[in-house]
Amino acid sequence: MALAASFYSITPEIHDRVTTNEGSHGRTLRGIEEAVRRRLRLRVGIVAIYPGQDINGTEKFLRSLGVEFVRTDGVRGVGRGTAMTTRRKPTDSLCGRCGSGTAAVDPEGRVFPCVFSRWLKVGNVRQSSLADIILGDRMTRIRRELNRTFAATRRLGSATCVPDDCNPKCAPITTRSPQAGCGPNCFPGF
Repeated sequence: MALAASFYSITPEIHDRVTTNEGSHGRTLRGIEEAVRRRLRLRVGIVAIYPGQDINGTEKFLRSLGVEFVRTDGVRGVGRGTAMTTRRKPTDSLCGRCGSGTAAVDPEGRVFPCVFSRWLKVGNVRQSSLADIILGDRMTRIRRELNRTFAATRRLGSATCVPDDCNPKCAPITTRSPQAGCGPNCFPGF
């Protein structure tokens, strides 16, 4: 099992401002510390949003806690980020690998192809097993639709992810590499 979390700043007020949830800095930090304590594979993303976030200091802080994989990213045009970006459609904020070796489950049990594609609900683990959802018809259909979308984007020359420059980097951590999936095989067939 691998976990991923977003952490916005070493400064609690900035982190909470980004999440719009007072106290989220402390809760997120406790979750990160617990994952490190349990020696779970953990990737933490720092999203650069505001001046003064101290991205470098935040990364050093996370590494001092024992977080091995830390990535930085810019704002994506999904969720709260829709108001902070100029990307035209939600799929512009995706890397093209949604549902390919990854899935996201929210606190209500809803399953999505990735954490950034929450408008594409594929099931709920409170109603079906995660295996049934991931291998099910809806996930298969959505992967095919996304594959067509990204294939068309690549033909037009405006792909977000190109060989050796996979950006945004959203591939899951594997035992082979913390950035598995990027590079020449960035857009595998679904």
